Amino acid sequence: MQKTAILIFLALTLATAGPARAHEVNRFGSPSTWVPNGRVGFDVTNNQPPQGESSNTTYIGIEPGVLYFVTRNLALGGNVSLGYSTTGSGDAKVTALGLGFAPRAGYNFAFTDSLTLFPTAGFSYQRIVARQGTDNTGEVAQSTITVEFFIPLLIHHGNAFIGIGPFLEFDVRSKIRVGAADTADNNQLTRFGIESVIGIWF
Repeated sequence: MQKTAILIFLALTLATAGPARAHEVNRFGSPSTWVPNGRVGFDVTNNQPPQGESSNTTYIGIEPGVLYFVTRNLALGGNVSLGYSTTGSGDAKVTALGLGFAPRAGYNFAFTDSLTLFPTAGFSYQRIVARQGTDNTGEVAQSTITVEFFIPLLIHHGNAFIGIGPFLEFDVRSKIRVGAADTADNNQLTRFGIESVIGIWF
């Protein structure tokens, strides 16, 4: 009887401990974890030249994306982007539409459950087409391939996180076409600085 009671006690202990252990491993970086992310932007810029009238540039953009942990701490995914801007008015009005995509990968280095380093790397392709005038003449098309690195330190609370870290972006290919002219090489840009991030995972 005593042996039976001990076996029942052990069985109940294992049964209750099992879900707890399963819950413990469900953290940022666990396999099959989704990390949605994105950016939304809107701004208005006023340009006042030394002479003549000023002009406004209005921009709106959206960049939704997602990362998925295919194995422990290794995530794959990417973003798509859409942006639209207008400058000036009448025959001097310029409208621009940008489309792009950016596959990337990330690896999570966990110091504790609430503090991790999550560097990501990838590249982006973006194409921008700008047209001038009321009849949309004077088309300018630009395409750019950019390599991107971001190394944020993340602070987690439950299924949410916030972080900050350095980033580096540099163009490896940039082409431009003005009107009916042949496509030519364009300026290649390099950007670096500090960027913040906020998100959730499930």
